[in-house]
Amino acid sequence: PPACGKPQRLNRIVGGEDSTDAEWPWIVSIQKSGTHHCAGSLLTSRWVVTAAHCFKGNLNKPSQFSVLLGAWQLGNPGPRSQQVGIAWVQSHPMYSWKEGSRADIALVRLEHPIHFSERILPICLPDSSVHLPPNTHCWIAGWGSIRDGAPLPHPQTLQKLEVPLIDSEICSRLYWRGAGQGAITEDMLCAGYLEGQRDACLGDSGGPLMCQVEGTWLLVGIISWGEGCAERNRPGVYISLAAHRSWVMRIVQGVQLSGHSQGRGAAGGGPRHPSRSARGASAFPLLLAGFENSSSLTCNYRAPWGRGEEGRGPHTTWGGPRGPLVRGLRVPDARAFSREPLTLARAGGVLQLRRVSVCPSQGPCGRRRIQSRVVGGKDSELGRWPWQGSLRLRGSHHCGATLVNRRWALSAAHCFLKHKDPSKWMVQFGELSSRPPSWKPWTFNHRYRVTDIVMYPQSSGTSLKDIALLRLASSVTCNKYIQPICVAASSSEFQNRTDCWVTGWGNIEEHQVPLPEWRPLQGVRVPLLDARACDRLYHVGTSVPGAERIVQPGNLCAGYVEGHKDACQGDSGGPLTCVKSGRWVLVGVVSWGKGCALPNRPGVYTNVATYSPWIQA
Repeated sequence: PPACGKPQRLNRIVGGEDSTDAEWPWIVSIQKSGTHHCAGSLLTSRWVVTAAHCFKGNLNKPSQFSVLLGAWQLGNPGPRSQQVGIAWVQSHPMYSWKEGSRADIALVRLEHPIHFSERILPICLPDSSVHLPPNTHCWIAGWGSIRDGAPLPHPQTLQKLEVPLIDSEICSRLYWRGAGQGAITEDMLCAGYLEGQRDACLGDSGGPLMCQVEGTWLLVGIISWGEGCAERNRPGVYISLAAHRSWVMRIVQGVQLSGHSQGRGAAGGGPRHPSRSARGASAFPLLLAGFENSSSLTCNYRAPWGRGEEGRGPHTTWGGPRGPLVRGLRVPDARAFSREPLTLARAGGVLQLRRVSVCPSQGPCGRRRIQSRVVGGKDSELGRWPWQGSLRLRGSHHCGATLVNRRWALSAAHCFLKHKDPSKWMVQFGELSSRPPSWKPWTFNHRYRVTDIVMYPQSSGTSLKDIALLRLASSVTCNKYIQPICVAASSSEFQNRTDCWVTGWGNIEEHQVPLPEWRPLQGVRVPLLDARACDRLYHVGTSVPGAERIVQPGNLCAGYVEGHKDACQGDSGGPLTCVKSGRWVLVGVVSWGKGCALPNRPGVYTNVATYSPWIQA
């Protein structure tokens, strides 16, 4: 990524002036239903920081919002701007949702990484060594009102204003409310002019208070509140980033860095790719032994180097014929550390690699990294079924899904009978609950938007050809809780197996008794039945002629003749799996059944082996 806090182009908030194009490349417009609502600041390619009060009453409705980046004039954002949806919003746990509350800060996770450019760059966060005395001149920017009740006119050009920092004791006295009730808390700071006339205003909320230190712009504060706009003795109040830096970094890095690399040797099993890097290292063009650059993997590591500091973060990787290449970069020994990027090679130069290792693009399929109510089932442990996904319609669990590789999941076609628009769907991996709590930010890092729903040719979404492939918007980040499963190539090798499993979050009784919210993913062991034997069972107690097939050749069945254990509503699309030679194989997709766990009515599944060539194509 580029160095933060350094615009590549150098040179109405009340009393402000027009900024120049790309002058503040980290400022973003947070829009609600397509209209500017608040401002924010870009921290990384996936994270924006803003004020929590911008999402009051809408914290769990991220689909109503989007983020516009790289825009100078909102009325004419231009072709080089980027509009990105919001995956989720994490407010600070100490924020009370009352006006003027402490901890008025929120982190916004973008639906997908943005592309940096001269108009879109991140800003730096101040560390504990940065001290800014009163009267330090900093800047605010935004698209808010130019005076109380007067919105910014078309074309809504980004406004900027230079403001001095105000001593915290002076600000506390100005906002003193008597009886020991000071309005300014320890995580707030003030900036502006005591005489008024120049200030932030409505619509600037969440935007940056920026100070330049040694040539780098730092995000010192977030526009939070004030009394009126530009009134005398009522300067703007900002939330201090220094006060909340550890919270911000814990969430941002905690989501990006999942798992640990294994020592200093070759890559560990599966997708755990070791990596070495330095804070602030930047990307550079490179020709490497005929391999061409590819997008970077998130290679997670925690490695001491230099004077014992620990580096954390992704390593640049290169695409090769056998998968991404990592390792081999030797970081020069250093006694001094700087925010400046470490230049390893100039454009057109040669970077010598001491060694090269090849990591597989994903771990071997069907191998669990964790060893250990579908009706009659039992609770599962996290990681026991790492390929299980929750297929979600507008955010709520609707069907099961199975991860077959890093970009594709498999489900049942009938799940999409009424809703064929892929933008309404996403798949959640790596969770035991189908309704994980919103206070677990890492949960939402493993939700992936669906970009394509591919039905089998001539599929009608009925029991025949009841199978669908789901293309995900981005590659799934595999870890010990998220792994793809192998796809069965032949069903004959699984005939008469009694040790297969069906998993899901569906009803735990036939009469629409849903799985309680606190209960985790359910799993039940079931024996397999071939389609013809299953068809005979489905004729028991009916007037359907025996020659008329109920269970079609493209199906298989699993369950017990006496009932009691079966899949049920809500499990549709989920996996029926069997183990073979130490690897788990996807044998069936939950399709249909008569009732749930009834005698002579085993569950009917789409036979995956029948469609294996289509899946693998």
